[in-house]
Amino acid sequence: MDSYKKKIDRLQDEMDEKRALIAQDHRAIGSHVLTIEPALLTSSKLAAQKDEIARIESRIESHGQCIDTINSVLDRQQRIDSDIDAHQQEIVELEESVTPMHEEIGRQAFDVYKENPFVDQQYVDMFSDLVKNQEDIREIDEQLSQLERDTEEKPFLDRMVAKGKIALLRNRRTTREQNSPRLLRKAGKAVTESSFVTVADAPALTAALEPYHQVHTRIDGIRRTIGDLENERSTLDNQLADLEADKKPLRRVADLEQQIESLRTALESVYQATGDIYVAELKKDEKPLDAVADAVGRVQTRQRELSGLEKQVERLRAAIAVGEVENRITGYQKKIAALEDKIAEQQRTVQQYQEEMAQAEAEKADLEKQRGPIDKL
Repeated sequence: MDSYKKKIDRLQDEMDEKRALIAQDHRAIGSHVLTIEPALLTSSKLAAQKDEIARIESRIESHGQCIDTINSVLDRQQRIDSDIDAHQQEIVELEESVTPMHEEIGRQAFDVYKENPFVDQQYVDMFSDLVKNQEDIREIDEQLSQLERDTEEKPFLDRMVAKGKIALLRNRRTTREQNSPRLLRKAGKAVTESSFVTVADAPALTAALEPYHQVHTRIDGIRRTIGDLENERSTLDNQLADLEADKKPLRRVADLEQQIESLRTALESVYQATGDIYVAELKKDEKPLDAVADAVGRVQTRQRELSGLEKQVERLRAAIAVGEVENRITGYQKKIAALEDKIAEQQRTVQQYQEEMAQAEAEKADLEKQRGPIDKL
């Protein structure tokens, strides 16, 4: 029986190989019939397969277009982000480039302010730090001049004290002078943010402001470009949302690719089923299409071979079943024999009991005869 099972396993492997080859030829036949010569699909079954193929291919194409769109949008968004970063860095660099310009603008504007009696509090506040700084320097210079004159006429110790004061005042003056560029830049920046240049008719100030305006014109243009890019990115975000890819676009692409793979598997199944139907619907003497004639011939040959193998497997399984039935019959026979032995033993026991009972009845009769009637006892 084990040898039969091994033969069945070997035959089933051979049958699986033939089924795989038949399926391969069925797919080739179905693919040709559906894609090359669909006009020949006259039967209702084949026409239904044609509709199913069209439906699956349409979904595959739709999913593929969706993937292409998502990838295209992601690529564009990446370029937009890169462009925005580059433009923002350019703005930072341009804004840094105008910092030195503020000092010259502040210097020219302060000169104009000093030469003209501006009473607007806005402009007074704009230059108040510079005015105070210059007044501090002037006062320090006056104090220095006075100390230097007085020092020459004083005793030695007083001169030493005076020189210490002079050194302190000179340090203060240096500090005030060092503050001047910073205060000029502060004032210059304030000038660029005010209408001072329109009030003061000063060609030198206008000339100093020209490079600043050119830079800020460039900055404004860059900011408009950034705004356009951000609007485009928002539109692309909405496009991804329409494709259900706004939160995790790469996962959405992976899901679509998995769906396409499943659809292609379904497509192969439809091709295979179509080829099966085509071969099955061929009439006995009908010739197949020339393009699939070889494949049809192989299918028919392998189907006959497969049928023969299936019959062999059925015979082997029947042989195994016969053996199993024979084993059951042998088991029954053994059980019957055991029961028959048991019955024979029981019959011998019954016969022995019957003999012993007959002896007991004879003994009883003798004893009753010896006893006599009971009423005369």
